[in-house]
Amino acid sequence: MADSVPAETLREWEFERERIRKLEAESGKTSETEEAKRLFSETVECYLDSGYGSCMLREPAVAETVISAWKHFNGEKYHIHAHCVMPNHVHVVVEPLGDNSLSSILHSWKSYTSNEINKLTGNSGTLWQSESYDRIIRSEAEYSKQVEYVLSNPTRAGMHQWTWVGESFDRLEACSTESLREAIRIPTDERLWAIAEGLRRGWGVDEVNKLCRVDKWFLRKMLKLVEEEPVFEVRGYKMVDTCAGEFESKTPYYYSTTESDSDLATP
Repeated sequence: MADSVPAETLREWEFERERIRKLEAESGKTSETEEAKRLFSETVECYLDSGYGSCMLREPAVAETVISAWKHFNGEKYHIHAHCVMPNHVHVVVEPLGDNSLSSILHSWKSYTSNEINKLTGNSGTLWQSESYDRIIRSEAEYSKQVEYVLSNPTRAGMHQWTWVGESFDRLEACSTESLREAIRIPTDERLWAIAEGLRRGWGVDEVNKLCRVDKWFLRKMLKLVEEEPVFEVRGYKMVDTCAGEFESKTPYYYSTTESDSDLATP
């Protein structure tokens, strides 16, 4: 956020980032430039996690405004792989789709949330810093590292059971009634998720059965799972093991679990 870093500190960071850019332009990607970027990133994140500024993003209504903005075009203009709203900054692992550029996506998010949050809080003026700290993911190992970082950020900052963190969003939540009915009627790889969303909306087993013709026995089982969703509390993340534990798995994907132990590194 705009007030999350004092102006003097921000100028120091801008100077350091420019120094690293020049170093990389002159010598290319070397161990020296990579180490400089790593140390700079750690410095920035440690400072942000200290909670400087108004920290208005800790307010549920404000955080939800940001989450809603991310969800709006998810699956259409971009795909969000992981997200986190911290009290004074945010993290997103986002994949632009089609011709949508990262800069246009960020501009849209900042513009919309600035207006909505200022209305909500009665404030005016700049909400976000003009520049964001972006990192291009070029490998599966880097992808796994960045997703892990985003998901574990609240825990590292001492904020356990933080609400505003997670992986990808369910785009079906934003579907209109007619679009969701169509998704339930047509057999695709997303049909089960569409059925679950219809049950969440209270359509009932009989109504959903008329749309998809899935046996009511299965629909009643799905309804029970939907009804118990609020009871499940995500306490950790574990890496998908594609080898049944026979040898070390390198699959860079995690699933959420209600178990207290986690494969994500935490302090």
